[in-house]
Amino acid sequence: MKKALFVLLMCAVPSMVLVTGVAVAHKGASGVVKTRMETMKNMAANMKLIAQMLRDQIAFDAGKMDQAAMAIANHSGTALTKLFPKDSLHPPSEARAEIWRQWPAFQTASEALKQAAEQFLKELRAAQAKIKKETNNPMVRGSFGKIDVNLLPPDDKEMKRLEAAFAAMGKSCKSCHEKFRLKKQ
Repeated sequence: MKKALFVLLMCAVPSMVLVTGVAVAHKGASGVVKTRMETMKNMAANMKLIAQMLRDQIAFDAGKMDQAAMAIANHSGTALTKLFPKDSLHPPSEARAEIWRQWPAFQTASEALKQAAEQFLKELRAAQAKIKKETNNPMVRGSFGKIDVNLLPPDDKEMKRLEAAFAAMGKSCKSCHEKFRLKKQ
């Protein structure tokens, strides 16, 4: 469990750094550069939200987690590569020219993120289906009245699957950033 949390932390930290530095980075951005920077900011915020829930820093909410992962999936793959037309390298873009020199590799990396996000969604939805089946009711009675099953975290086995799927998303982000994004000064 400690190893899984360490991996989650290592994947989430770059996202948090991206979110905190984004206001400065976006200054002067326009057009497709601004759109892709905002898209990346959105994906980083969604990764951070998922990480916080998996690390028990904020309350677990499968509905919010599903929305966050769905946003990542929807913004990756072809949707992401469309945000990198040729000649869109001008400042304050953080894109490296390697994107266009190694376009097939960039497309593969973007598709890998989409697949990782979709796998995370699959694991999350399977865990929630199990909870719903076990309770035999979308709402269960707790000591405080009705509790939305979306607020019940999965058992340890399903949680480990979620953590592994999340780590794969983070690894996908990291590998693409290492190869195709300018290093922060």
